[in-house]
Amino acid sequence: MRKYVSRQESTLGRRRSNIPSLVCAFAASATTGGTIYCFGVLANDLKKALQITQMQLGAVSAAFFIAGLISWIPGMVVDRMKMRFSMSCGGLSGATFTTIYWILCRNPGLSPFFRDHPVAVLSCLAIAICLSCGLIVGTSSSSHLCGGRDGKGPAVGIAKGFVGLGSGVYATLFQAIRDDNESTLDFLLVIAFFFILNATLPALFLLPPKEESHPRLMRMETTPLHFRTMYASLAVLCLFILGSAICDIWSVSDDQPKGRNFGNVLMILILWLGPIVSLFLPEMLQTSPAWIMLCITLVLVGSGTAKTNNMGQMVEALGFTESVTPATLAIFSVAQAAARISTGILSEAALKWSNVSVPSFIRAEDSNGGIPRPFFLVIACSISLLAHLLLAASTDLVSFVFGCAISAIAFGMAWPLMVLIVGDVFGVEHHGANYMFFDGGTKALGTLLLSEFLAGFVYEAHVDNQHHLDQGVDGMLNACWGPQCFRDTHLVIAGLSLICMVASLLLCYQTRFAYGSPLAR
Repeated sequence: MRKYVSRQESTLGRRRSNIPSLVCAFAASATTGGTIYCFGVLANDLKKALQITQMQLGAVSAAFFIAGLISWIPGMVVDRMKMRFSMSCGGLSGATFTTIYWILCRNPGLSPFFRDHPVAVLSCLAIAICLSCGLIVGTSSSSHLCGGRDGKGPAVGIAKGFVGLGSGVYATLFQAIRDDNESTLDFLLVIAFFFILNATLPALFLLPPKEESHPRLMRMETTPLHFRTMYASLAVLCLFILGSAICDIWSVSDDQPKGRNFGNVLMILILWLGPIVSLFLPEMLQTSPAWIMLCITLVLVGSGTAKTNNMGQMVEALGFTESVTPATLAIFSVAQAAARISTGILSEAALKWSNVSVPSFIRAEDSNGGIPRPFFLVIACSISLLAHLLLAASTDLVSFVFGCAISAIAFGMAWPLMVLIVGDVFGVEHHGANYMFFDGGTKALGTLLLSEFLAGFVYEAHVDNQHHLDQGVDGMLNACWGPQCFRDTHLVIAGLSLICMVASLLLCYQTRFAYGSPLAR
């Protein structure tokens, strides 16, 4: 007994500040978003380099998310090995697999096996990269708990904001350092670099060792000023990326060589890097709210990845210039980042809005008012419905970009809600594995069903209808031209969003108990 007490006292005597862990989580969060959601930047060059069809390209892009089906494994690794080991290994392995991915894409003849089976090899590498991101996401999710009771919501919102903004940061950085004739496949090197810079190195120097990583062993030193500083940094970074994207879209000098813009690179790096019920995963999966939330978030997430993975083809099909792709991805990134941040803040504040009335069937009997967190999923699904109806009807640049931006809001809202609802309903002791089930499952199934199967099937169907028109266009076959290439995809997602609105109300009803206790607030 005395030995235990001495060890406990010794551990408490070494209590660390929670700020380094949050800084590490914020820095690493952008690496996952930049990796997963920027495939559209390099998709066209990858398709040309490997001479593959749109369906094969879709399979490669979907592979980045397929590992989500087993992403509970990285979550369990994080729960067992804790934060320092998990994030440092995630960054190192992510950089390694991304570099191999780049080498093979730039030199298809380097390996006879790769030359004969490019889709299979790249899919395996993509799964490995996604699992690496899972280690980073799981660690960041655990680090959010270090924000303390009152800072948990803002911490999640900020971290998820960096995830959403990651693709915009990466796309804008790459456009700034890229020559006009440089292949977009070199974008993979940017991803590998930031895996090391923003994940591995901060983990080694900032995160506590395994025996000191529990949130109870940390001093909660964050103040509202810390969060306000991060909000301001994210807001300025969003505005800068948004301005750069709009300038690219509306530029009238597309025929002029743009060259490198190191001023933009410096500015982005400064803005970016400057500033209680516990259930095991199997127990959680036996509850109906877990599966209802999975279906809802699957549609919200899958609809977003359907755009990030196919953005280049959407832009090409509507006849816009190639520069619209990275610019629209940047706007998509800013919009989803803003949604992630605001959702984390608003969903926390809304729990205490006692003067706001909500329907009785979604309010716990002992509740004093406020809006339960799952109700924000109803709002997200409504926004998704509106966005995809607009995208289905869009034929001009303004409506297309606006529709993508609105869709990004719904996509971004899903991420902090998953983190927070999982903690509210299923507890925090096994939060890493529980959350990663949703994080990985939604990305894997949503991308596979909506981005790969649905979007790919609709696209290929219209390629067959006009096959004689696209022979020899940019040396590519199997290209689709016209708004019909993705219209049915948007309409199907709009219908699914409507169904998910009803499912979200059911989720509110089934989880109302979690928002009646003061501990849930």
